[in-house]
Amino acid sequence: MVYDGKNGEYFELQKIDSHNSNFLKNTKTQTLLLIWFTSDQNKLTIDGIPYTFEKNEIVFLTEFHKLEYENIKTINLLKFNKSFYCVLDHDSEIGCKGILYYGAAAKLPIIKINEVPLEIMQTAWKMATLEFEMKDSLQLEMLQMMLKRILITCTRVYKMQSLSSITGTEQNDLIRNFNFLVETNFRSKHTVADYASLIYKSPKTISNTFKKLGTKSPLKFIQERIMLEARRLISYTDKDISEIAYELGFNDIQTFSRFFKKNEKIAPIQYRKKKYALNLFKNNKTMIGLGMAAIGRPHYINIKNNSISDENFDLAVFKTQGKHFLTEAYQAGIRHFDTAPSYGVAEEILSEWITEFQPKDIIISSKWGYTYVANFDKNAIVHEVKSHTLETLERQSKTTFERLKNIQIYQIHSATLESGVLENQEVLEKLYQIKKERNIEIGLSTSGANQNEIIKKALQIKCNNEALFDVFQVSYNLLEQNLLNLKEELKFKKVIIKEAMANGRIFLDKNDGLQIFQNLATKYNVGIDAIALQFVIATLNPYSVLSGVTHLDQLNENLKANSFSLEDHEIELLKTVKQTPEDYWEDRKKLSWQ
Repeated sequence: MVYDGKNGEYFELQKIDSHNSNFLKNTKTQTLLLIWFTSDQNKLTIDGIPYTFEKNEIVFLTEFHKLEYENIKTINLLKFNKSFYCVLDHDSEIGCKGILYYGAAAKLPIIKINEVPLEIMQTAWKMATLEFEMKDSLQLEMLQMMLKRILITCTRVYKMQSLSSITGTEQNDLIRNFNFLVETNFRSKHTVADYASLIYKSPKTISNTFKKLGTKSPLKFIQERIMLEARRLISYTDKDISEIAYELGFNDIQTFSRFFKKNEKIAPIQYRKKKYALNLFKNNKTMIGLGMAAIGRPHYINIKNNSISDENFDLAVFKTQGKHFLTEAYQAGIRHFDTAPSYGVAEEILSEWITEFQPKDIIISSKWGYTYVANFDKNAIVHEVKSHTLETLERQSKTTFERLKNIQIYQIHSATLESGVLENQEVLEKLYQIKKERNIEIGLSTSGANQNEIIKKALQIKCNNEALFDVFQVSYNLLEQNLLNLKEELKFKKVIIKEAMANGRIFLDKNDGLQIFQNLATKYNVGIDAIALQFVIATLNPYSVLSGVTHLDQLNENLKANSFSLEDHEIELLKTVKQTPEDYWEDRKKLSWQ
């Protein structure tokens, strides 16, 4: 329902669900929004921050908020513009300036309504809905009255819920005026003293009033508003960082960069790269994660044939390089890190990096079942020893959980039918115990021509009538496509893809599909690695596909996989280059540790 007046007045009421959620993004200029959630578990991202809204919560937004939605159930949406009703000109009537709108932008104004306020809101909403049927000269005034009633009710609730410690009208008005002035002047005024002079109060008076609220200081409030706008401009515009710095009132890019890094922990240009990569991942659903096998030990199974250096291996330098690359990967948008005890010091590197860098939004997966024994000797004959016994599980899980306290996924490393691990009841019960006690997901990784058979067997395993395995880490690539036959069986499981480059074999001249790969890489202006990764994403849509690189330039090339989409006929053409599982794994056995 929309009211379009003769003088540009705009007022809209809509009931939103998953089928018409596009109404949330269709925002006219100078429009204010009131979003009233009428069900639980509505998931929205506002200015890059995810929120989950429950029934009868209300959030107030302006045209400047960047809104994305992940899961919409039912919403009452209200929109109006300045011509219909200006909350600034009529602040004496409703008092929402600096509270619901034009203030506290660094903290979203959210309220929860119930009982009497809920009844008032429901009545006003129904009356406004009925008024849309009245096509007479009084319709505009009646709709404005209903809007005023809604806004006054929400303002009262906000004051009761968020300003309850401020009892005096004068102090209440000071907070509102400060909020409003910051919202309208943050680009040019950066200190509390700037605002104190505008409201004829001392900086100390303002600070004491904020202190009564038990919230952040007024200076922090100003800085958060500047940071909010900085993030918006970096994330949603193509403006240069120097241009953004000038727009936000900084004299030079260096001062702005120091300010931004102090608050965000990374430089503005790195933040832009991170947001770009994360948006790509969000749009494609599949994450590109980082497999840490080559980060924790200086050798892996691949096609390289470099001469082995006689230089002494410096473990300290190796670990420092590893942590540095993890930082680069994180800033490039990587959020899934996969490791294992058999990856040398990979778990140690990841643990130390987490302690030092303190990322808040990463996914960690590790495994048990192999022990690293090469001691960083590039000429070692044996690099790892396999053992799927209960003793190995207990020993390795204890160490892993001490290092990686926030691990989310724990897997059997390279489960096989021959090892008997899927029939070892003691091991299965221990894994189930770990699953329940630590509230993590249990999975397994597979290798070999009978990967599908192993997965089918694992899917049948239950403990206390509950499926044990939630995650399957599987080899799948242009040459080994057998996993497609289990796509339906795995649709409710998390699938992590490893060896997406077939240990480098997709680059070999003897590969029958190399010319096809090269043609597609030329068409999309990417490397063959991006073609390989995009094929995995397009055909399987896994939870994560792991990159095994150790340098930023290689990682950036991998990440280009999310910059394009293969056409259907190209996917079908790529499916023709596959080997039989038997041939693929026979060729893999011939590869050496490099």
